[in-house]
Amino acid sequence: MIRLRHLAAFVIAGALLAPAARAQGPDTEIWLAPLDLANGGFTVGTPQNITRSPGYDNHPWFLGDGRGLYFVSARGGGGQYDIYRYDIASGATTRVTNSPENEYSPKPAANGTLTLLREEP
Repeated sequence: MIRLRHLAAFVIAGALLAPAARAQGPDTEIWLAPLDLANGGFTVGTPQNITRSPGYDNHPWFLGDGRGLYFVSARGGGGQYDIYRYDIASGATTRVTNSPENEYSPKPAANGTLTLLREEP
């Protein structure tokens, strides 16, 4: 029997928010769970909330080496969307962008750089 250990990222939206909170944007979280593949099937382990931040957390994309992921978050209540990096081993979250524009859809490129979409004013 061959067992492969993978991780799955899930985005969960707060569907039962008060109308005022929904008007400000969705309250989403990113959850990380172990994914075991064996015998032609898979089992999802216990998910952990890796963002734990009120407001918008979305667009997760794993790093090529599997040691972390990038995601978009609006932190600090200002409605500004920036890119963050989550390190799986340490559990640390690091801000990657900090600009007046909103950034979305982070994806590591083959040459080691980061590609993203930037919303210009």
